[in-house]
Amino acid sequence: MRPTAVLLAKHDGDHYHNAHLPRVMLITKKNRLAILSYLFKEGVIVAEKTTGHTDRNALMLHPDIMGVSTSFCEDGAVKTSPQRVRNLEVIKLMQSLTSKELVTERFAWKHYYWFLKDEGIEYLRE
Repeated sequence: MRPTAVLLAKHDGDHYHNAHLPRVMLITKKNRLAILSYLFKEGVIVAEKTTGHTDRNALMLHPDIMGVSTSFCEDGAVKTSPQRVRNLEVIKLMQSLTSKELVTERFAWKHYYWFLKDEGIEYLRE
């Protein structure tokens, strides 16, 4: 019998997870639109690199971009309030645009700089 080459699950404490699934970052549509409209208006976005996986770094808020936070009331109604977008959401969305070659990325002194290209302007207009 031949050994299996694919690791299906990896045990991490009390949790099992698939070792080969890509990690996905979910960004709300309102926050994505806030980030993209800021990029379209300014032409550049700056975000500080968050190192490590601590709760503090994951919750850092971007100083310039306002998004929307959604919560549920006790009666089941949806309540929205303005809140700053998380820095990690900005970084991940800009990495996606970088892979599509719509922005150019520069990195210096623990800060990412993304500049909108002509192709990116056309993409955002649509």
